[in-house]
Amino acid sequence: MRTVIVAAALAAFAAPALAQDPTDPNGDKRTHELNAEVAARLKAQDEAEARAMAEYRAAQAKYESDMAAHRAATARYEACVAGDQTACGPTSGS
Repeated sequence: MRTVIVAAALAAFAAPALAQDPTDPNGDKRTHELNAEVAARLKAQDEAEARAMAEYRAAQAKYESDMAAHRAATARYEACVAGDQTACGPTSGS
């Protein structure tokens, strides 16, 4: 995705300068506008990636919790089948 944004920015830079800012020591207002636009897009992309990573980590934590609960239930079942009557009772918290 960044490649597309950078490629678009480079294509825009290849166009002739549209405006000169006399107060700008570099004299290229459009370049600064494009740089700001690209920076804003990259920041938005970084924020979206951070949100997606947080969602992924939350889903992964839930999966691991669910798997731990499943393993515990399986262990209780196997203990009950093996003759441990204390494992045969109803579970708490489920």
